[in-house]
Amino acid sequence: MLDEPLKQLEEEFAHDFVRAHRSVLVAIAHVEALERVGEDNYSLRLRGEPEPLAVSRRQVAELRRRLQQS
Repeated sequence: MLDEPLKQLEEEFAHDFVRAHRSVLVAIAHVEALERVGEDNYSLRLRGEPEPLAVSRRQVAELRRRLQQS
């Protein structure tokens, strides 16, 4: 458990993590793929995880940009 707000953690670890959803930060190194699910929905496929992680529509553009940089 952490007492720091997620926004603060996001800023502190911005080089290694990216926000996928309002309450989710993801380590960029563990992202296998950003997948389109349906017309307007996306999910992240993470290494070693069988279930995809839902991505907020608001975060898709930033996720794409950060994944292209890595």
